[in-house]
This record gives sequence, structure tokens and C-alpha cells, in this order.
Amino acid sequence: MDASDEARPYVYFIHGIRTYADWIPRFRQHLRDKHGIESGYRSYGRFSLLKFLFPRYYLRDIIDLIRNDLKGLESKKYSVTVVAHSFGAYIIYRLLRRDPFLKIEKLVLCGAVIQRRARWIDVKLFYKQISGQIINLCGKRDPFPPLAELACRRFGATGVAGAGDPSVDDYFFPIGHSEFFTDEFLDKYFSPAMCDVHFKPKLDSAPFAWYVSAILYICSHKTITKAIIASAAMIIGAIVWFRPEFACGVMKCSMNVYREDDYRGSFMENGTRNFSHVVRSSYALNFLASEYLGRAGLAKDENMPKVFELDERHAKKPVEGYQSKLEPDFNLYDISVYGYHADSVFEFNGGDAPSASSYIGNFLTKNLTVEIRMPQGVEIEPCDGHSFSSGIFPKEFADVCHISPTGYSLTCTDINLPARQRLYYNFKLKGWDNKGDAEECKKR
Repeated sequence: MDASDEARPYVYFIHGIRTYADWIPRFRQHLRDKHGIESGYRSYGRFSLLKFLFPRYYLRDIIDLIRNDLKGLESKKYSVTVVAHSFGAYIIYRLLRRDPFLKIEKLVLCGAVIQRRARWIDVKLFYKQISGQIINLCGKRDPFPPLAELACRRFGATGVAGAGDPSVDDYFFPIGHSEFFTDEFLDKYFSPAMCDVHFKPKLDSAPFAWYVSAILYICSHKTITKAIIASAAMIIGAIVWFRPEFACGVMKCSMNVYREDDYRGSFMENGTRNFSHVVRSSYALNFLASEYLGRAGLAKDENMPKVFELDERHAKKPVEGYQSKLEPDFNLYDISVYGYHADSVFEFNGGDAPSASSYIGNFLTKNLTVEIRMPQGVEIEPCDGHSFSSGIFPKEFADVCHISPTGYSLTCTDINLPARQRLYYNFKLKGWDNKGDAEECKKR
């Protein structure tokens, strides 16, 4: 046989996804300079993760291109060694299974995402498509083949756990997904794998990385894992949708509050005004709760206020054991919540002329509206400077409050208040005891 009739060696590279394979030119130069071997590759662009997960719709054209390349090399009497990395390994396997008449000399896989139950024995022995070795280089610190197996049933962890097929020679190394392309690995392992007649490197006994072992374990228990993930997703979805109160530690629970301080029941008798204060509150919660804890201050004579719910006109008793050294002048009351809404009425009788409206919420109050209504003839006047106190609100927040033209009511809107922060809006009254002079401001 003439020397011109002998098949010339040729190495053909197929790269993986999300890369332009900058390692291939370096490998080609190495083969040309040290071994005098021709080489080439097919670039199919930067294959996205979306295309990787749904290869059926994008792979046909790529397979046709690579088939034409390999058929052309076969017609030119080349002895072709295919080197395929990651998704490139999946491409060459699909091509070999699709075209049983395609022949190559040797196949070198690295970081392969091929199914572990792939029928290599058919490719090697039945159809005799590969006359030389099928070499599978596996990285023991490579999480991507197991993750591919976990994400999509079309793929597998052959590039980590091995092919497990008598037709394939599996070799394991303590490296990651892209560490096959270092100069050290190229000289010590890749070059012999591509060029030697029979590749037999020294076996490595290093264990798998812990995260690789964990992913492989999950892959072998997919049904249980999917059930756990589905259950967790349902629980998290239910928490996000319904926002139960117990999740407020990790989720931002808030409420919108409308509060009316009504003093219009305070009437004059024998030159003195009888004190009557009715607080009507409406709460719109963004979380699911059966009860909302409303606060009410004690009167000076320690008489309990009368507390009602919107649809229940019987008085409610305070929660036992709530009073503490931090808030000795407050009691807590359970207010029922219906469909993320709660309404309550607090009635106070007996006391001096009012001088402030006070509010404190258990959760973030994103929008607080306060209306203060006085009896006819009693006018509200703001305190000098600004009326908000306790250091919660800056002076410019005075712009959120407006006194009606008659002076008998005051409305504050769009107030944002952190959880468990107390608000005082201080004011002074004119005509509470028919004296004509305004009461002094009693800032807190």
C-alpha cells in the first residue's frame, strides 16, 4: 500500500455551551507543533442555557453541520479522533446514534453530560462506528454533569460518575469542569489521550468533592427530591400568597390604618364639659391573622375603656398579663380579623381636655390616617413649631395634617410608622370650657 493511501490522523473538537472555546486554538497548536497532527473544530456559537435545557428545538442544525464535517473528513481518508467537552459530548453521541453509518477512529470525552444508561456498546460493537478507544475523562470536582442530570432527563453525569459501560474506558481526576484545559493536564493526559494508540493513565484515588457527592445522591433519589421540592414550593407559595402572621419574622407584614378620634359626645353641663372620647379604628392587613392586638391607654382613675368590635356590641376584656414595665399605661385587646380586615371601637369617659392623639401599631403602618373631631364650638389649633413629638417625625411632616375651615376637625394622612413606634400628635383647643382662650400645648 502506498503511503498516500494511509489514513492521516486528524483531531476534531466539539465544545460545550456558554463558551466560544478559546481553549481549542491552544490545543490545535500543541498538536501541530509537537505531533504534526492536523486538527479542526466546528463552532456553533455561544449556546445559551435555555437552548441547553430544550435541545430538541435547536440541535438539529448543529448535528447536520458536524455530520457534514465528519463525512467530509472521512471522504478525504482521515483517521478522525473526536474530542468533545460537556454538551459537545452529548452532540456527538446523538449524532452517532442518529447515523449508524458514521465512522470515526477514537472518541475522547471530558465533562460529558451524556446519560449514564447510554448504549455505547451498540456504537462500539454492534455498529462498529468507533474502531479505537472510547475514553471518558471524569472530573471529581465537576458539579455540572450531575446538575444537568438533575435538571433534565435527557442528560446525565457520565462526565463525573463514569459511563459504566464495558465499551468505555473511564478515568477519574480531581479537577473541575474547565480544568481539563490547563497546560499541565494537556501535556500529561490530554495529549496522550488524543495521540497514543492505547491510553492508560495512572488511576486517581481521590474522593469526590462533597458537593458532587451530594448532587449525585439527589440524582439517585429524584422522586423523593421532587416530592420534597414540590411540597416546599407549595408551602412557600401558600406563605407568600396568604402571608400568615407566623411568617412575619421573615416577611414584611404591614397594615393600613384609619383612626377617628371623636370627641363630639363631650357636652357642656353646669359650666363644665363632660369628657367623651370614642376611637373608631379600621385595619387593613397584608397578612393572614385571626386576631389583631389593639392597644388602649388607661384613664387617670384607672377605669377601663369600653372596647367593642364592629359587629359585636359586647365589651371585650383586656388580655391578661400584657401590662409590663415598658407600657404600664396600656392594655391589649383581641380584635377579630375577617378577611384581612379588622374594626374596633374604644370608648373612654372621664378625663381632662384632650391635648394629643396617640397611636402605636404592632406592625409596620404604611398608611395611617388620623381624624380628630371636636364638638361644635371647640376649635383645634396646632402647637407652635410642629405638633409631632417623640422624635419620630421631622418638622416637614406637619404638612400631612390639615385643619378644616370650621376648625372643628383635623385630618392627617399618608403617615408611615415603624412597628411598635408610638406617635403623638399634639394640639391645643379653643373653647373646650367656654373660656374662649386656647389651652396650653402639652407636648409629650
